[in-house]
Amino acid sequence: DDGAFDFSLLPLDAFGAIEVYRGGAPARLNVAPMGGVVRLVPAAVLGTRMVLRANAGSYRTGGGGLELSMRRGNVEVFGVAGARSSRSNYRYFDDGNTRFDYTDDEWRRVRNAEVTDTSSFVTLRALAGEWTVRAVLFTITRDAGVPGPLSAPSLQTEQTRSDVRGVLGLSRRFAGRADARLGLQALLTGRRIRFDDLLGEFGVGAQDTDDHGRSWRTRGTLELRPHELLDTTLVLEGSGYRYDPDDALNAFDEPTSQRQSVSGTAEANLHGGRGGRLWSVRPSVRVQGSFGQNKELRLGRIQTFTARDVIPTFRLGTAFSPVGGLSITASVFRGARLPTQLELFGDRGMVRANPALQAETGLGGDLGVLVQSGRDGLCVRLEVRGHMRRDDDLIRARRTSQSQTVFENIESARVAGVESSGELQLSHYVHVVGMFSYLHSRDALGNELP
Repeated sequence: DDGAFDFSLLPLDAFGAIEVYRGGAPARLNVAPMGGVVRLVPAAVLGTRMVLRANAGSYRTGGGGLELSMRRGNVEVFGVAGARSSRSNYRYFDDGNTRFDYTDDEWRRVRNAEVTDTSSFVTLRALAGEWTVRAVLFTITRDAGVPGPLSAPSLQTEQTRSDVRGVLGLSRRFAGRADARLGLQALLTGRRIRFDDLLGEFGVGAQDTDDHGRSWRTRGTLELRPHELLDTTLVLEGSGYRYDPDDALNAFDEPTSQRQSVSGTAEANLHGGRGGRLWSVRPSVRVQGSFGQNKELRLGRIQTFTARDVIPTFRLGTAFSPVGGLSITASVFRGARLPTQLELFGDRGMVRANPALQAETGLGGDLGVLVQSGRDGLCVRLEVRGHMRRDDDLIRARRTSQSQTVFENIESARVAGVESSGELQLSHYVHVVGMFSYLHSRDALGNELP
């Protein structure tokens, strides 16, 4: 709900794996993605240890971090904290905004691009009787200059961002015929973005803003196995956010926006087979209801955009292995995505607000083939997957004349592509890996999408 996430802010040492789901995702995540899901898995605690790290690079880049892990009985704690800064004064070619006049061309260095990042990540896992308790606390800060477009740089504009996220989860298995597993989860997020442009170098006027955002999410998951050939998953979730903008240079108080959502997912997984011939059919349905009011102060008046959406989605996935070493997968789905806070309200700097955005939906499918074979010293693996979908009310980014970005709904779009990967293990010492991907995206008029 917060918006596109900058993965460069993450301390990679905090994670042990990154899972990428093309198209659909497990029902326990309770999402109906348009393109896919990226899931970050915290690093495992291997024992008690401490690690110090330091790094340095070009453009006066430097930083360091501390990693701590500990295991005592039924309690595991893992934490990472670090900082990084860079002057970011790389060179660029300035043509003086006169494309056909070469007399004023000059190499320059970027100014006002200094950035300082800090991050911390702590995860805890403990056993309390029959229950497993997991907790995560994650914070990031970024204090940076905003250089703006290089053709018209801003020299004193600054932006400071702070994020804190906390997750608490409880899970338990119940012995019995259905092998039930219950999971409860709560998430709280707080965000603060300060944007200082007192000289009006960026956008459409001087600004001195201090915006706050808060979001919450609670989720209950029940997994049952009533039969050895059938697994079921039920998920019920409630979520919401509140956005409080403030501009010290504005004579009017800016309005508060908020949105709440309730959603539920049901999934069945039929599976079986023997002797290397395996099959699986996984249908799921999801319904999400969302309501709220997005408000914007424009020319001294408050404009209100009321949003009420009921969005049903589904997915039917299948997998079949007729012989050992060959797997065929296919799925068809209807996905949906509500506009994020970044798309609705912008960030005061690079992104302009558009509180009138509508939810986007898409209908698509994919087909994949996996072939693998191996024997002593030689192993071959090849996977090819094609996917396509049609999106309605697609949310697309457009560049404005003020060198900012604004998100807008377009009528429809078509997206198709091919992804493939291959591995060749020749011996214990030679391993060759290759990947190929192609993406074709066009709007209703045939224009290429970024």
